[in-house]
Amino acid sequence: MSTIDTAKRTGRELVDPKLFSSVAAFAVAELGAPKQYADRIVGQAVAFLATVAQYDGPALMPSAAVDKGVHAFYLHTADAAAWFEKVAGRFIHHNPRPNAGGRGKADLGRTIEAMEKAGFAVDLKFWAETPDGLMQCDSDDGRPYGAVVGVDPDESPDDGGGSNPQPGDSDDGRDYLA
Repeated sequence: MSTIDTAKRTGRELVDPKLFSSVAAFAVAELGAPKQYADRIVGQAVAFLATVAQYDGPALMPSAAVDKGVHAFYLHTADAAAWFEKVAGRFIHHNPRPNAGGRGKADLGRTIEAMEKAGFAVDLKFWAETPDGLMQCDSDDGRPYGAVVGVDPDESPDDGGGSNPQPGDSDDGRDYLA
């Protein structure tokens, strides 16, 4: 009698254990992730990023909870860059767009579906929508944000037009809003 393996992959298995622990600790200490959930949040974040690496469709987005893990991962810049190169063959940019309208429930559902199709276990506790139904970050994987969401990035509601750099932004000369 043969058996069928129905186990789903986890994000944790894709990252060196030392890096995973560091990202989870950072998510708690610096980003306010609940300590009892940090490992699960970071696991979902890594699964999300791995899904983005192989996904060919409209931009995906993390939930508000998972986004804490995504940010913690990105802030481990050298390790994140090496991981992206290994997993995706390129760096996957993250696109925080506060006040740009966000993405809604359908986008979140598409992300969950893509993660499941990629073979990842989705921990639904961390994929609930925000009270206003919008998320503010997505995978900036080569798709113009405005074209995907229908928001003209040069007419951002924050200042009436153009880029609005925030403290902590890195500016390496690229036009992230193009």
